Parts: sequence; C-alpha cells; structure tokens
Amino acid sequence: MMVLRSSYRMLARTMTSTSWWNGHSVGFITEYMRVDHEDTNLKPDACNPSTMEGYRYLIYGELSQNVNVQRPRYIIFLRILRPRKLVTLDKIWQCDGRLLRSSDSRGEHVKDMCLAFSLSGILRCRLVDAALHRDSLLLTRNLVRSKILMKSANRAFRILEMELTFLNDTLHTRYPVVFWRGLFSLSLSLAVSLLTFGVAFWLAVDIHRIYKPPEGDLMHIVRGANVDIIITWVLMLFMMFKEIWEMVTYLLSDWTRLLLVCKYVEWRCGCMRNSITEKLIWSFFTSKIGSRWHGMIDQYEFLWSFDYSPSTWNGLHRLTLGMIPRKDDGTELGKAIKVPECVRSAVMRTLRHLIKQAEAKDGCLPDQIPSLSSRGDLMDRFGWACRLSTCSQVIMVWHIATSLCEINLALHRGVDLSKPKPGFLSRALSCMKRLFCCSSKPPYLVDDNILDGNLKDNYVIANCLSRYCAYLLISQPQMLPDSFLLPNLIFNATVQDAGQILEGSDSLNRRYTRLTYVASSKTIEEKVLIRSDGNLVEQGAVLGWDLLQLNNRVLLWKTLTGVWVDLIIHIAPSWNTAAHTTGLESGGEFLSHIWALLCHLGIGKSSLWPGEEAPAGP
Repeated sequence: MMVLRSSYRMLARTMTSTSWWNGHSVGFITEYMRVDHEDTNLKPDACNPSTMEGYRYLIYGELSQNVNVQRPRYIIFLRILRPRKLVTLDKIWQCDGRLLRSSDSRGEHVKDMCLAFSLSGILRCRLVDAALHRDSLLLTRNLVRSKILMKSANRAFRILEMELTFLNDTLHTRYPVVFWRGLFSLSLSLAVSLLTFGVAFWLAVDIHRIYKPPEGDLMHIVRGANVDIIITWVLMLFMMFKEIWEMVTYLLSDWTRLLLVCKYVEWRCGCMRNSITEKLIWSFFTSKIGSRWHGMIDQYEFLWSFDYSPSTWNGLHRLTLGMIPRKDDGTELGKAIKVPECVRSAVMRTLRHLIKQAEAKDGCLPDQIPSLSSRGDLMDRFGWACRLSTCSQVIMVWHIATSLCEINLALHRGVDLSKPKPGFLSRALSCMKRLFCCSSKPPYLVDDNILDGNLKDNYVIANCLSRYCAYLLISQPQMLPDSFLLPNLIFNATVQDAGQILEGSDSLNRRYTRLTYVASSKTIEEKVLIRSDGNLVEQGAVLGWDLLQLNNRVLLWKTLTGVWVDLIIHIAPSWNTAAHTTGLESGGEFLSHIWALLCHLGIGKSSLWPGEEAPAGP
C-alpha cells in the first residue's frame, strides 16, 4: 500500500511540475497576458472592470486547450479549442446561474474567491521577477482598483486574505499535487486515501480476530490484555484518522470550492444548475475548516518591555543546542489581538488617497506624510520625526511618542500606573486566572469602551499600528525597507539608551515622569540638537512632549492615527518578496496584505526612505 501511495505521489509530482496550471504557470501567465501580438486573448480596449467584460484572466481549463509557440518571436499563446472548458473571470461575472448573482451575498463571496485565485497567479509572477506586459499591468491595476480598492474594507481584505491563502497553498503545501488535474486528480487522491483506510481497518480487525501467539512466545499481558495488540491498534487508528483528516481537508479546501464553481459555470443545462446542485456547492463554502489567515496582529510596547532579560529562555536555547531560538534583551512581545475593523477601514481610506499620488510618480509612493502635510503647522512641528535616516528610527521615535501620549491619557482617566512591572510568577498566575475565569484584559492602558466617538477609534488605530510596527522591527526586520542588520542594531542601541535614561524607574508612571522631564527641561536650542543628533529615546520623548502641547486630545490622537496609517503603507512596498512568502508558511502578517495590494497596483517602493535600494541582480 505504501509503495502504491508513493508511486502515485511521485507521478502526480512529475505531472504537476510540467502542468501549465501549476508547474509552468508563471511563464505561461506572463505570455498569456501579453497584448502585443495578433493571437492575444486580452484586448485592452474591450476590457471594462465594472462589468468585467473582456477580462479573460485564467482560472481553470487551460489544460483542455492547445498551447502553441508563435514564430519567429517564440511567443507562447493559448489556442482555445474547447471554449466551454475554459473558465475565465469574465465568464464568472457573466454566468446567469443563481449561485453567482451579484445581488446575493453568496454570489459576491464566490466571485471574490475566483478573483483572489486569478490574482494569486499574477502575484506569483512578481515573486520570481517575471515581468508582465505594461498594458496587462494597467488592466490589472484597473481591475484591482474597481473590485478591491473601492469596496468596503472588510471585503477588500477578505479578497487579499484568500489570495495569500492560495499563494501559500501553491508554495508551501501539497495542494498543487492533489489538484494538478482538477477534480479528477482529487478523486484519485481520495481513492488512495480510502484504500489505505480500508486496508488499515481490515488489518486491525483481522489482528484482533485471528492473532494467536505461539506457546512459549514472549508476550506482554497486563490484566489479561495483550499490550502488543493494543499498541498495534493505536498505530492503526492514528493511520486511519490521518487519512480521514486528509480527505476532509482536501474536500473542504478553497481549491475544491473553486473547481466546483468552475464546473457550475461550465454546466449550462438547467438540469445541472438547479437548487439542489447550488445548495450542495454552497455547503462546501459554509465549512470552517481551512488554512486561512488567523486574523491576528502582534503587539510590542517598548517602554514596558525594554528592561526584559530573557536569561532563562536563552539558557534553554543553549541547552537545546539552538533548537529554541535565542531572544535579545527587551524583546518581550505583548499579546496578539484581532485586527480591529477600524484599522482596516483607516488603511483602506488612506490607500485610496496615496495610490492616486503614486500613479502620478510612476509607481512610487511620495516622500511625504499626507496627514501632516495637509496641515502646514503640523508638518513644521512634527515633520522632522518622519525625515530621519532610516525606517527603523522613524518607527522607534513615533512609537515612544505614542506610548507617552497613551500614558498621559491613562493618567487623565485615573488609571493606576504606579505599580512596578510584575515578576515571572505574578504574570504566570495572572495568565492562569484570566484563562480559568474566562476574563480578558484590555489590550491597552485605557479601556476603549469608556472613550467616545472619534477619540475611541483613533486611540485604537494609533496604538494598534504603533505596537505592530514595533513588533515588525524586532521580530520581522526583513520586512522593513532597511538593510537586514540595521533594525537589530538600532533596537539594541535604543535598549541601552533607555536603560541609562530610565534607570531605577520600575513603573510606567515613573518612566513617563522621567521622559517628560527630559523633554520639558530642554531649551529650544537643545531640542533642535536632539532632533538632529540625539538618541532615539530622547527624540521620542521630545516628540511626545511636543504632541502633548497640542492640548487637544481629539486632534492629538487624530494626528497619531494619520501618521501611523501613512507609515505602515510606506513600509509595505518591498523588493524582499521572500520575506512575505516565507512568513505565509507560519501564518502570515497583516503587512503582507497591503504589500500584495500594492504589487497589483504597480507600486514597488516609497520615496520616504531615500536609502532603500534593491540589490543588484546576478
């Protein structure tokens, strides 16, 4: 059985690597989307993103067509021999079946999934630097602007989430091998799993029924039970459970849903497009089993964690010979939280504004922070903190300033911040108490439920993105537009500076008092010198103190929100695509969704980081 299973998987792997749908998809997509030859399937003048007319982006069915090479330019193009078998985006939108009606929420969800799959293939081209034709880039940009950017934030991020899920499945799972021939290869995989399950079940039953050890043979008998048989049964049960789980995950995956929708579009007869078929297909969409993004966003708070010393953890690192990763001082992460809906909405609103400016600058985000530049007085007072030498410095300075503003708001609301940081045992007991009592601690110093209106949303957005960008600095530095070593060097230097400035301050209240004193006691000339040559802790303290002088909490948190939303969009463009694709395997990052959207819009860098340079090619 194992020989049969291995032989099939080797055959499927070989067929996958030579399939136009999977193995050769990158090269095939780049050629298919050319619009500069007479046999092209894409006509830019006939493409309308609002109705999807002319958008013949591939989804499934190219295996049933004929792939030709046109001489003398040796252009690969798809000659359609069986139009009914080829499913493209325009066919999905033009399908008159009830399952795909735009007026129904089911139809929107199904169309979004098909759009996400098609875009995931185009994003794969970006990963290997396979250049798409300029006119096809314009078509994709118009499509993404119409079907993602102009939609609600929740729907837009849902499409991006499904796109990255398909991309992760293609790069890091066996789904391409299972679905290399669509539903046919899926049926073969299920048949092999069913056969394996049947053989294991048959062996387990027969072992119990006919196994009789010969006399004198060594046996393990405990209270009349043969331990050898029990161990064998356990192994057989594990094998059967594994096969069942694999079959369920394959059947309820997005790939099966996609193929069922393609079959639904292919079926044009009324006997196949009936309510029973539609309910059966939709039942696959109601399943919760899948490998979608977890929807969590990690958090890190510098003023609370800079004195963290991972001596015990690093001891385990040495004992396990590096199996447990090493931690640096001050890198104690906070609890991850669900991405707030207001964060998605704020990011999408700012993206719509910034992208218009980026298109005017040939795919490069402008070197300004719109939330500050829209008001000259704010840019004059705080713009210096956005023009530091590196992205890591900008993040640290604004993060420290945001933390000071948060502490100030907490003190104003009567929150007790005089308690010192609890020890390991106290934190462990607190976690156990929250676990068993089913209680959750507010993620920030001030419970946002007691805040009103815009102040509540701005408070949540600014703190969420501030702590997330700080987390990226210490845990995902390869995603930042800095050199690989620079974020760690900057962070370690900031930890040392904070240890000297805040020595003896064991509570947030004392640390706030110390930093505000450092900033308020400086003369104007000294502040100017700190802004240009001071360490990041002093710069953050000066920036935080200047923000507090606004004496308008609504304007203060609106300014912080605008800056952080602008910054995370400026951080997202990156030439280091491997950082995002590698991160998908371990769950993915919120930043990767913004990066994928910017890739489709042709935005590959930001002018805010003048030192950002892509490495030279080989």
